[in-house]
Amino acid sequence: MIKEIANEVAELVEKKNKDYGNSFDRTLEVYGDVAYFLRIEDKLSRLRSLTKNKALVTDESIEDTLKDIIGYTLLMINNKRNNKAEKCDNTTIDDIPTPKNSL
Repeated sequence: MIKEIANEVAELVEKKNKDYGNSFDRTLEVYGDVAYFLRIEDKLSRLRSLTKNKALVTDESIEDTLKDIIGYTLLMINNKRNNKAEKCDNTTIDDIPTPKNSL
């Protein structure tokens, strides 16, 4: 089951990345690794919202949001491997402001 899910996410990421014109790598080039952290934070916020409230927008489920988190992580790993980067730039998770309403 895990491999099946991983393959689903990989196929989706490849399609979306092509549709979006490799925007994730371009965003990393402009903003650095903080772009990844911010996208993950957006998805975590969405996940918190989906688990606390009934969603008004019904076209994104908890599973979709989790797949997006995996997808962004795959794109980040891919970017690092392609650039032969062993670690992230000087941005750390501590550099990202904590949302006032975070748990």
